[in-house]
Amino acid sequence: MIKKGILLFLMLILCLSMATAAFEFNGTVRDEFGTALNDTNITILVKDASFAQVWYNTTQSNASGWFNFSSVVNDSTYTYTLSMFRDNGTMVDYVGQSLPAVPYSQFTPLVDNTYYLVEAGTINITAKNATLLTTLSARVTDTELGYPISTCTTVSSNKQVLCYVPKNKNYSVMIYPNSGGESNYVPVSFSWNNFSSTVTYNVSANNLSFYNVTTRTLHKQFSVVEVGARIQGYINNSAVNGWSEFKIVPYLLEGGNTIAPGFGALPSNTSGWFTYWDTDRFNATSGRYNMTLPFISGETVQYILFASAKNGTTYYGGFRNITVTGNMTGFNFTMYGLLGINNTINQSDGAGGSMLVNTTKQTFNFVNSTNGTINASSHVEVTVDYSNYGAIEFTQMVEVAAGGSNFTVLMLNTTGFKEINVYSQFYAPKRENTKTAAQVPTNNNITLRPMNETSGGINIPVSVGSITINMYISNSTCDVPSPPTACNIGSSSTFAAFNPMKAIFGGGKISFRMTYSNIAIHYANVNLLASGPPDGLFDSEINTTKSSTTSFAGLIRYGSNSPKIYEYVLVSMPYSVTHATGLNETAPVTMSVPYMYGEDSWSTPIWNATANGTSATNLAANHTHYAGAISAWAVLMNSTTCSTSATATSFNVTNPCYIDRTNNKIWIRLPHFSGTEPTVSGSIANLTNATAAVASSDSSSGGGSSTSSNTTADDDEDESEAAEFEDPEEVTTLETNTDWAEDGEITTTVEEGEVFEFTFTTTDENGTEVEEAHSIIIDEITEDSVTLTIYSESQEITLLIGESKSVDLDADEINDILITLHSIEDGQADITIKKTGDWAEVVEEGAGIAWWIWIVIIVAAVLITASFIYWIRKKK
Repeated sequence: MIKKGILLFLMLILCLSMATAAFEFNGTVRDEFGTALNDTNITILVKDASFAQVWYNTTQSNASGWFNFSSVVNDSTYTYTLSMFRDNGTMVDYVGQSLPAVPYSQFTPLVDNTYYLVEAGTINITAKNATLLTTLSARVTDTELGYPISTCTTVSSNKQVLCYVPKNKNYSVMIYPNSGGESNYVPVSFSWNNFSSTVTYNVSANNLSFYNVTTRTLHKQFSVVEVGARIQGYINNSAVNGWSEFKIVPYLLEGGNTIAPGFGALPSNTSGWFTYWDTDRFNATSGRYNMTLPFISGETVQYILFASAKNGTTYYGGFRNITVTGNMTGFNFTMYGLLGINNTINQSDGAGGSMLVNTTKQTFNFVNSTNGTINASSHVEVTVDYSNYGAIEFTQMVEVAAGGSNFTVLMLNTTGFKEINVYSQFYAPKRENTKTAAQVPTNNNITLRPMNETSGGINIPVSVGSITINMYISNSTCDVPSPPTACNIGSSSTFAAFNPMKAIFGGGKISFRMTYSNIAIHYANVNLLASGPPDGLFDSEINTTKSSTTSFAGLIRYGSNSPKIYEYVLVSMPYSVTHATGLNETAPVTMSVPYMYGEDSWSTPIWNATANGTSATNLAANHTHYAGAISAWAVLMNSTTCSTSATATSFNVTNPCYIDRTNNKIWIRLPHFSGTEPTVSGSIANLTNATAAVASSDSSSGGGSSTSSNTTADDDEDESEAAEFEDPEEVTTLETNTDWAEDGEITTTVEEGEVFEFTFTTTDENGTEVEEAHSIIIDEITEDSVTLTIYSESQEITLLIGESKSVDLDADEINDILITLHSIEDGQADITIKKTGDWAEVVEEGAGIAWWIWIVIIVAAVLITASFIYWIRKKK
């Protein structure tokens, strides 16, 4: 019995250990507007540390969009890839985002997530060797993300690859021979950026490649009949008489003019691939070369050639771009000095071995804010423009592995360095702009900040704990100053507690917002898969000036060191309506962006519209990262009037300013910013004039709601308008405290456009009685609401029938009155104004509240609380 018990116990332990070797994974699939997507294919692919497949399974979502994997293999050393697409029977119409493989620790928190799919396009890839389809492998890369997409499937005995991709992106398609396949050929690429086409058309002259608009499918058939072209020429530098070393390394040029130095170099001596060509020859003494470059007739095969040569102890280099169509002679290189220190290029040879090419490379280091070395697994893009030095503008794509603290690239010791972009999931993305060749060696540190330490004030400390973040669905409804609650897909939290993984992997279009006090930065359609969230810098408050008694000017600086991983940005500028110093929000307000700043300094603009002009074309010519949105910057650099509506037709690229009078904010739409200084201007807030203007328009228009701008304010006009305001036929006046009922209330009926004032007596800190006057303007009455503006501390509120709101009249952080809207009938509203706070002391002392009223209040509170809890549970 004991042995049997032990055996059963051991079996139980074994079963439990087997049970813990798997976990359940589920979620819900929706389109980008929140509608459930049924019959969606969901696949999980698991690989071990050697990238071998260890587990694979597919399931489908049900009618409510829900799916479940009951037993996913569990191992902390495995990586997990999640892919999703829906086939509606005619085509694949929706697809999840292009997700990279992630480790177990990042995958398991995604359980019970909501995944938002976007409209899909299909890329159908085949390759033909002469007359027959041949085996192939393919890599489809989102040119913005920089890594291969995950929703590709090889079918038809490895002779066809189907990829389902978001249709609003650009792609680079590269094929290469399948290991052990039927054909050997040079990898060849194709760029595709036209899923937006509204017609079916042929992509190639032989009609074998075409785009089908009905099924949103690109059918791309590569010809892989390989040919070898002989390329001849020499290298030259006028100051050098001879060379001791000389070699040319070809890099495949992929979509978006990118090369991958880490794995994109063609093997050495590809002449050996063709029986009709002799070996590659490089003569160090004369600098002449004769080499073979493979190409495919009918396809576009492009290379960036890098020539490396040594004279004495110094290495020189030169770049040339080439599209190979046949033999070429006189293809010469001009050699320049190289930046950096001695290094090597690891190049395989045609026989399957490897060789090292000596050269010089420039090193860039990752550091933190105190200049300490940090490790940053990241994807780096280094863009150089060598169009004046024998080549073109192209980008070197570098992958920094986990534990890496630096990277190296090939750079000429000339002008031409354009930009470095660093993307990391653990740090905010970083852009380094143009530097001269002389600046690079002493400015080769790239400062990265953890994503919870990346935002704050310009030249002032801002606690990261005081910055809150939100994530929203990105669409025309949600990318607005005040998104509806339904848009929120990431609850508000501090930057320090921010964990975006569920929302990021949830997919769809995502917007990211950071808020400090009344300042907000809203990144629309931000690509958080590429890196951590973008940073944001800002002045902690608006800087205002008065050029006269009637003119208001305000500015606030915003900036970001981030590359553009978002579609556009909305920024808010708070303002005050304080009498005689604030902004007259009822008058026209204009906005412009006259100053641009660099990443390294906020003291001197890199562009001043007064000195440099308002031509966006000239701005882009001098600072290339503005080139992508010239028309938008043309509007922003010139004055535009702020709209009072935030709809898509009134707040957009051509109308990039909106004034939110309810919350005292001006919102500005920017296509991108490294450092900007939006400026607003208008007239000075003048309480007497503003209320008088409304009262006057009410009298002349028969009670209709109206506003009037206050653009002049000489003494005569002030006296005239003040007298008009006191006209008893146009103003309802509730004089002194005698008009307050004994319980401290005023109940009255008001009409749209009506203005009335009331006074109260309070006691100052010295015990002296002080009489204060305040006024209310009835701005608008609808069927179920009233909007009114309260002065002296100007504030606008809207009340629904039955709703009450408290108001602080004198900005002492104590609510002074409670306004309640009881009913609306025939355009007239019944309201009650009740004294609260310090004012309530005018109510006769000792009157108190009867004990039975307290009981009623307590019972009512309990019932309301119970009802609320029941409602919450029912909703769940």
